[in-house]
Amino acid sequence: MGVINWPRQGKPPVLLKLRSSAGLIDIFLYAVIVPIMPFSLEKQIGLEADRVQYWVSISLAVYGAALLLGSPIWGYIADRIGNRRLPMLFGLIMLTAATVILCLSKTLAMFMVGRALQGISASLTWTVGLALVIDSVDSNDVGKATGWVGMSASLGILTAPLLGGVVLPSSDPEGNAEAAPEGTLPTPRPEKDTKNTQSEKPGSPKAARASQSPLGTLIKLLRQPRLLAALWGTLLLPHMLIGTSANEYTGDRYGPKWLATFGFFFATPFLICLRFVSEDTMAHKVMLCGLLVGIGIAMACVFGPLMAEINWAVQGDEDDSGEVPVAQAYGLYNMAFSGGTMLGPIMGGLIRDSAGWGACGWSLGLVSFVSAVPQLIWTGGPLGAKFQTGSRS
Repeated sequence: MGVINWPRQGKPPVLLKLRSSAGLIDIFLYAVIVPIMPFSLEKQIGLEADRVQYWVSISLAVYGAALLLGSPIWGYIADRIGNRRLPMLFGLIMLTAATVILCLSKTLAMFMVGRALQGISASLTWTVGLALVIDSVDSNDVGKATGWVGMSASLGILTAPLLGGVVLPSSDPEGNAEAAPEGTLPTPRPEKDTKNTQSEKPGSPKAARASQSPLGTLIKLLRQPRLLAALWGTLLLPHMLIGTSANEYTGDRYGPKWLATFGFFFATPFLICLRFVSEDTMAHKVMLCGLLVGIGIAMACVFGPLMAEINWAVQGDEDDSGEVPVAQAYGLYNMAFSGGTMLGPIMGGLIRDSAGWGACGWSLGLVSFVSAVPQLIWTGGPLGAKFQTGSRS
């Protein structure tokens, strides 16, 4: 018996497991490049050593900005096309091209172009990919499906730096980048979305949907407290993920409220205790690993449930044609995630420079504690209301 109830023919869509690996591919290519950027900028681009850190930060900001700007655009387009397979494949082609550019770049400008293209392609694959997952599973199994997506992303974060360190020769930083594009070879082949394959005719639901204002749809989505609470929680997630599937079964059954609230509360003491890691000794390294495990477990309780909550929060927003702007909602989700990738390093660096490493720990703990409050009040519906999948009540 399968763990997920599939809506069509009692079995998963063709190549769904391969399709879900798109998240792993995207995160893998991101995580394998970031650790080698200092070496590439110095040896491949030819920057002075004292300028490398500055341009690494700029590179991260360029990626985050491209991800931030591309997400709502791709979400709007994905909600208005008949077949989401084409933009998904186009995004993976762009991701391959971006990786090749990063491999072959000899100038700083070309390197930044590659990072921008990587961010744009990531916004496309994540926005359309998550919408495809929602289209493919029963509403009662959204949490399980997003849990598997979270696990694939976490696997990419886990394996990419390790492979990067093994493959990267000390004398040739390009060796690593050349290996990376091969990760895109098993191109996901999403099943054609049967809900959107009807021919477009004047007066049809699709034609009516195409005439709606994208700004009006976004404003309507952003007026929902549930969606805003989920987006705020997502803003804090980047780079703190360890995948697990057990909590996704609980999320489908009891809703995301208690898992997300517990996750942020549980992470608070571990984040605060990061201040005690202050020496380059084995004891402090072991302590750091233990704290990161605790933070990872906490974030695993947050990542999948909030990813599923994005879908649940907009289920009451059907227009006259009965369509829900799922892709646009996940575009906002992607924007929140990319906002975290931009703000996190900047704020962390500013706090560390002005107040020290210890202040970073308790400030992160404070943010995590405060973030649990909107999850408790709004995520999964009003406090005290019974959670129902596919409904906002």
